[in-house]
Amino acid sequence: MCALGMVVIFKATDVINIAQGEFVMMAAFFGFTFHVMLEWPLLPSIFAAIFLTILLSLVIERLVLRPLIKAPVWTNIIATMALLMILQSTARLIWGPEPYTFPPYFSRVPFTIAGINLSQQDVAIFGVSVVYMVLLYLFFKYTRVGKGMRAVQMDKEAASLMGISVKRMYSYVWAINAVFVGTIGILLAPLLGVSSTMGLLFLKGFAVAVIGGFTSLVGSIVGGFVVGIAETLAGYYISTAIKDMISSLLLILILVFRPTGLFPESVTKRV
Repeated sequence: MCALGMVVIFKATDVINIAQGEFVMMAAFFGFTFHVMLEWPLLPSIFAAIFLTILLSLVIERLVLRPLIKAPVWTNIIATMALLMILQSTARLIWGPEPYTFPPYFSRVPFTIAGINLSQQDVAIFGVSVVYMVLLYLFFKYTRVGKGMRAVQMDKEAASLMGISVKRMYSYVWAINAVFVGTIGILLAPLLGVSSTMGLLFLKGFAVAVIGGFTSLVGSIVGGFVVGIAETLAGYYISTAIKDMISSLLLILILVFRPTGLFPESVTKRV
């Protein structure tokens, strides 16, 4: 889902969000604060964490990214890299550098399907990812706001001349992405723990997005499966020491032999 959120942002704004993992990290810390430190019930903690993640995303979009609407793509990449460092430092300042444990939502006892060991948490993550992918496809395909986001991605000036508010579309897409990263942070907190450096793990989402095709929602999901299966097989048959480098190797192979990714989307622009 981290890659899915990156694809959503890129489809609508042409921004590659390098700090995607840090938004996940902040969502996990929000959930930890409400559920563990303040001892709120689970569901209110989840909704409160997602709400604060949306609020944080909108503030950052308004103060940092909105002034860069007409900036070159590399300017936006550098800005999100700076956000990565700022959010990490902010988390260390508020919650400290030490990692925290998050109580599990489901039983940790694994079960086997077709020879594959799974947990209830794995099934929940997969199910939520599929639901989000379907909802996103329907949103971009049939809703007025979704079509407006696609129009802004294709040509900001033409979309503006047609009466579409580019700034409003930017706010919408960052809010949608915040729902994704908020959900990811809450779902993965019991598995990964909560720390100021956990966001670095989600840089792998960039590789997943490129492998699937950076503008393809389906590709981001398939790319995640490809990377996950490849890492599992490499760790089982070769060595766990190379497990974390598999995504980088796949990224290089895709860039060399199929730069558009596994599921490229053709885009036609009218002049």
